[in-house]
Amino acid sequence: MSKAKLDKKGYVHGLQSHGGKVIKLLATVLLVMMWLPMVTLVILSVSADGLLAFPPQNLTLEWYVDVLTDPQGQKAIYNTLKIGLVATPISISVATLAVIGIDRYEFRGKPWVLLLAIAKLLVPGIVGAIAVFQAAETVGISGYWLVVFVHIIATLPFSTLVMLETFSNFDESLEAAAMDLGANELTTFRSVTVPNMLTGIIATSLLTFTFSFNEFIFTYFVRDSGSVTLPVYLWNNIVYGLDPSLNAISVIFLGVATSFLLLAVTISGVRKVAI
Repeated sequence: MSKAKLDKKGYVHGLQSHGGKVIKLLATVLLVMMWLPMVTLVILSVSADGLLAFPPQNLTLEWYVDVLTDPQGQKAIYNTLKIGLVATPISISVATLAVIGIDRYEFRGKPWVLLLAIAKLLVPGIVGAIAVFQAAETVGISGYWLVVFVHIIATLPFSTLVMLETFSNFDESLEAAAMDLGANELTTFRSVTVPNMLTGIIATSLLTFTFSFNEFIFTYFVRDSGSVTLPVYLWNNIVYGLDPSLNAISVIFLGVATSFLLLAVTISGVRKVAI
């Protein structure tokens, strides 16, 4: 091998080595920047010395007890679960039907189906929330089911994109084999497609529920006094008075979101979750 080629090979190797170190350094810096405030928040949530006393001299779980025993806090948690547990399966069902049509069939206006499903991502949240609020006021709709509807709108783009990735990796020869044995499309979908995609569906459901759990903008505009969710409850506490329980509520948010995300990653792998 000529000296020029050896020099080039050494240069490329050195560039890759230094590039890898730079990427690791940048990743470390980004992780620290992202998680250091979260760690600070967790520490402050058990501080007995005030809202911003850092580092705390005394520790307490009083603020968590206050949130969990506050009737309004309990109602907010209940509403969040009641809305999310209804909106999630509806969002997943709609996303599944949309993805089946997009992935399996050719029809006129096919690109518009996907565009409609992910339209919320293309519109600023505040604009979409105002539009839904005005439409609801015009029609005269309010209450629990309106909040469920806006949570479906908010979560549908994410569930559609993840389900689309799940369907695109599915081995369609399994369906063909079932239909060759006499199964119709519905039986094939119920007995072959769904069981083989169950892991992806569960992971998508966890992510969708997480987005519903954290949804604020749409909920804030259309909720009534009986549909206050945990994000709205947190916002109301910020507006009407700052106290250390805000840190505790924030940590609850962080814990739930992180737990569901890790569970989804564990079930389906990083690639499907990070699409």
